[in-house]
Amino acid sequence: MSTIRIHALFPTATDGTSFYRGAGPLCALRKQLRDTVDIQINQPTRVDWSTQVDCDIMFMQRPCLGKHVQVAQITKECRVPLVVDYDDDLMNVTTDNPTAATYGNEQIQTNIKSVLEMADAVIVSTPSIAESLSPFSKKIVIIPNAWDEQLRPFIDPLVSRFNRCIWRGSATHIRDMLEVAHGVTTAAELFSNWNFVFMGWEPWFVTERKTDGAFEAYPKQEVLPYLDTLRGLAGKILYVPLADTKFNRGKSNIAWLEASYAGCAVLAPNFPEWDKPGIEHYVAPEMFGAALERMLKFPWEELKPKADASRAYIRENLLLSKINAKRMEIFDGLLAGSGR
Repeated sequence: MSTIRIHALFPTATDGTSFYRGAGPLCALRKQLRDTVDIQINQPTRVDWSTQVDCDIMFMQRPCLGKHVQVAQITKECRVPLVVDYDDDLMNVTTDNPTAATYGNEQIQTNIKSVLEMADAVIVSTPSIAESLSPFSKKIVIIPNAWDEQLRPFIDPLVSRFNRCIWRGSATHIRDMLEVAHGVTTAAELFSNWNFVFMGWEPWFVTERKTDGAFEAYPKQEVLPYLDTLRGLAGKILYVPLADTKFNRGKSNIAWLEASYAGCAVLAPNFPEWDKPGIEHYVAPEMFGAALERMLKFPWEELKPKADASRAYIRENLLLSKINAKRMEIFDGLLAGSGR
């Protein structure tokens, strides 16, 4: 079998979205199929007809700029199959999100629609994103995020657990945290034997409150050191507050994958994406605090089976070595259709 040469274009090759949707899965695929897949990462300024005629498939993660449209056009002119991937519902970014001014821009929206119309395959992470993009493409395939067990084996977590209740995220979640801030601070007051940990961004409107509980904050880290830190914390609970918006209903459950790797039980909203084994749910922001307090009361012997149920499901269904087979099916199908 001849080698499939894939040129790949990522907005930021080293960030978390690339880890789960771009460089991460594609490089894992190359390692799985060393004799049949070759990946080459390009930057927009280096894409022209001479680069495109030298590849079999062009992959673009989260294309939205004018130069991305140009890359897509050149790719189609060279009769090379174009695959694009979106892990956020960029048609419904809410105004509280720091990226709203970018993705809400009319020209950016036009660019996204143009690329979608040209793409031979559109890969998304959730059914909600597929629904939002369906008016602009009939070639959408849902491939969930998965755990790269080659980079970080999905082994049993640390046995010793500490009373740490963890949130992880960035400033893009300010609205989500504001909605449940009272529940978090109340829980910190009631459960002074717990530490409340914030990873990646510190919500000052929570941590500046004086409570009997302790707050810990960790700055943003690169993906792999962050995963090592999360695992090393050996916490018991990780919670995922999300405001009920179309954008958030499209969000994938990466936080659950990471929490399960670290051995934590998860509290998340009752959205379809979070209907997974072991996850505890809250129904509305005003009910978040009660749900969190209920979990904080559980002894570890009752929390651990929840974490174990999530881990068992991920091991069986969401390891990258299995999920990547779906990507390879898409690539093979496109090449078969191109007459290669």
